[in-house]
Amino acid sequence: MSDEVPATTSSDASNSQPAAIRGPHAWLNWQAWRVGQPRRVNSRTHTSEVRPLWEEFGLYSDVRISGALRLGPYEILQGFPPEHGVPGARLMLVLRAHDHLLDAMPEARGYEEQEITVYAGGDLGEQIASLLALALARRVRSGGVTRIAFEDDPHGQPMAIHHYAPTLEARRLRQMLPAACDDTRLADAECYLNTFAGVASPDAVAIMRAARQYADALWWADLDPRISWIKLFGALEAAADRWDVGVRPDSIVQLERRHKGMYNRLSKKVPDALPLVAKSISGTLGAEGKLIDFALTYAPPPPATRPEFGLMDWDNLEVALRVLYDHRSRDLHGGIPFPEPLCSPPLTDSNDYAAEAFPGMGATSGGGSWPADRLPMYLHTFAYITGEVLRSWWLGLPTDTKPEQVHTR
Repeated sequence: MSDEVPATTSSDASNSQPAAIRGPHAWLNWQAWRVGQPRRVNSRTHTSEVRPLWEEFGLYSDVRISGALRLGPYEILQGFPPEHGVPGARLMLVLRAHDHLLDAMPEARGYEEQEITVYAGGDLGEQIASLLALALARRVRSGGVTRIAFEDDPHGQPMAIHHYAPTLEARRLRQMLPAACDDTRLADAECYLNTFAGVASPDAVAIMRAARQYADALWWADLDPRISWIKLFGALEAAADRWDVGVRPDSIVQLERRHKGMYNRLSKKVPDALPLVAKSISGTLGAEGKLIDFALTYAPPPPATRPEFGLMDWDNLEVALRVLYDHRSRDLHGGIPFPEPLCSPPLTDSNDYAAEAFPGMGATSGGGSWPADRLPMYLHTFAYITGEVLRSWWLGLPTDTKPEQVHTR
């Protein structure tokens, strides 16, 4: 299915060829609904493609998610209640998605060159599940289509050929992400999903990319915390890349902020070269600095409930983030894994509150050793920060009151 819908690009719609609005499938279908494009009633298209009128996807979680939502072309309904004491993911929700998209436009571009401007990965079920995971800070994953409807078949037919129950590692004796284990409500996701529907395509792409990374991080936390660390950084980077476009300062200011040493040397030795150098590297200047600036802009306060020991120094959050970024870079580019103490479940106090940071003076494991300042926070603390940063940024994005017109053909 083509992730695009036709839209006018000039006031003279009768004489102009419609240009494509492009974006993630879940967002694109919502835009078609917003401009009044009716539900699909014919499965046959002007091509050889046969498309369903609506589909249902099974969404899995390890916690109870109560309530129901009906938003635009989507209905999110209750699946089965959780079996208490039974580990792993269960089919908790059913997503019903009605197709409001027009038939795919003929491809105007070839496939000789890579085109990933709006690519975020995942089918419609996976995309909605990822948005829910980020909005609710809970593990949510799509198992694929469970029911599909074509014309003259109003109730649809069960469809299990492409469905599988996603495997979730059983929780450890002490959870890596304690807060992700609490029950929640679908209603808490409504404001985020409505914002997603109203943002521009580039913002929708960034939200979706960040949500997909974040959802993976939650899902992998107990099986492989190292992957979870990497995915959380990926979620922040996906959003920071988009945020940086709108707030990027003058190239010389960027150089001073993100490469202080280079700025000082150029200022002293070849000041005339400073503007040229700053401009030439402004587009890729300081991936680390970009991420840190973004995280600090939307950084949350400490959690309302805090442990008796292992408190993180929230006044030095920037220092902690830079230490963790260094661990991530060494893991990705040098094969040096994240410190084992940061991949272990947090210690808990007498009230069963998890420590935010490693509480000792240091640790050794597997031939490595780290002082306390190299172990600035546990995974669950970073997941809390990442989620709060992304959700604050998400809700603050500008939304339009009227999307571009979608043409029938």
